[in-house]
Amino acid sequence: MEFHENHGHNVQLLNGGFSARRMSGYNKGLVVCSKPLPRGQLFQVRIDKLDLKWTSSLRIGVTTQSPEKLHFPSSSLGLQKSAWIISEDFVFFGGIKVKSHYGPNLDSLHFCHFVGVMVDSENRLHLYVNGIDQGIAATDIPPVCYGLVDIYGQCEQVMIVNSNDDQNHRVEYKEKADKDTGVKEKKKKSQTIEKSVIKNCEYQNTCSRFLATLGLPVGYFVSEHNVCFCEACHKIRADEPYFKKGDPPREYALPFGWCRFSLRLPNKVDPYNIQDWHIAFHGTRLGAVRRILDRGELLPPDGISLGSGGKSGKADNHSQQVMLSPTVRYAGCATFAPRHEFNDSKTQKILQARVAFQVYVRPGSYTSGPQRLGAVEPIDLRFSNSELEWLTKEQNSTVLHSVLVRLEGL
Repeated sequence: MEFHENHGHNVQLLNGGFSARRMSGYNKGLVVCSKPLPRGQLFQVRIDKLDLKWTSSLRIGVTTQSPEKLHFPSSSLGLQKSAWIISEDFVFFGGIKVKSHYGPNLDSLHFCHFVGVMVDSENRLHLYVNGIDQGIAATDIPPVCYGLVDIYGQCEQVMIVNSNDDQNHRVEYKEKADKDTGVKEKKKKSQTIEKSVIKNCEYQNTCSRFLATLGLPVGYFVSEHNVCFCEACHKIRADEPYFKKGDPPREYALPFGWCRFSLRLPNKVDPYNIQDWHIAFHGTRLGAVRRILDRGELLPPDGISLGSGGKSGKADNHSQQVMLSPTVRYAGCATFAPRHEFNDSKTQKILQARVAFQVYVRPGSYTSGPQRLGAVEPIDLRFSNSELEWLTKEQNSTVLHSVLVRLEGL
C-alpha cells in the first residue's frame, strides 16, 4: 500500500510512493493511502526526518473520502467531512475534539518511531505506537476508509512500513484493556522494546551525552538494562506509575521524567539476597556521583540547605544519616539534587541537569519520617508527606541499582 498521487501542496512522494516529504513550511503536508484500508490491517509509517525549529508534529487517522476527490486543507484538522484524526493525545472527528488524554502525545515521538492506525472487525479505530495498541480511539468507522498522515510541524518525512517489514524496528505486540467499555482483555506483556527504537529516543540520547561528560568508568554500568522514562517512552510501554517490591511489600514510584542508567552489582552482593529488598531513591550533587560509585554505597548529605519551613541537617541529626524516598519527586527535587548547567555539544542548547540514584534498601534498616521542605500540598499524591523520608545509618543497608538523569530546558 502506497500514498496516492493526489496530496497536499507541500508534499513530494519518494521511493515509489512509499515515502512522503514536506518540502517547505510547516503545513499543507497531507497524504492519503491509494487504496481503502482493510479491516484488521495495520497502516503504519515510520518517522524518517524531523525539523525541530517547528512545534507540534505528525497527525494520523482515517477518512472516508476517496483520495481522487479529496480537496486538501492546510492541515488534517480542516477536514470537515468524515475524518477521524489523532493529534497530540487528542482524537478529532470532523475537526472537533471528541476525546482527550488518549495514548502518548504524538508531538513527543522521535526519529525512527512508528505510528499506525487499524480498524478492527467491530469498526473501531485503534492507534499503534511502536507496535503497541493504545486502545480504542473511535467507534462506528464506516466500511470504506483510507489511512491518512498529516506531515505537520516538526515531522518532515515519513515512510509506509508494512507490519511484517523492518524487523529490527518492531516492538512486540501488547494488548491494552478496553477502558471505554470496561471489558477486561487478556494482556500479552511485551518483554522489551527493541534497542533500535530505544536508541532513537532523543531525550535518552541527550541524557547519555550528559552522563558521558562525567567521565565515569563504563565498567560500573550495564547498558542493555537502561530505561528511559520520558513522556513518550513511558506511555509507549504503558507502564503502571507505581509498583510494590520487598518483603513485606512496599510501594515506590517509577522515576517519570528521568532516564535510568543501570549499574552492575558489586561482586560482594549476591543478587538472591536483595530480591526481597525495597526500592528507593536518593538525590545527590554532581560532584558526589563518582565518590558514591567508587565507594559502592550512598554518602550522608554534605551541608544540604533546606527550603523555607525545613530544619537544618545538624539540628535534627540528619547530617549523619542517608536520606531515601519511595518517590524521586521528593528525593530528586532541586534541594537534594541541585541543578547543574549542561551545554549539549550536539544541539548547542544549555540545559539544566539533575542526578539521583535508585537503590535497593534492606527492610527494617530505615525509619520513615516527614518531608523537610515545608511543603503544604502533597509532593506525590500516592504517598503521605509524613512518610516521604526514609532515613538509615546502618552500614551495608543499601545497594546501588542505577544512576538517574533528568534534563530540563529541551
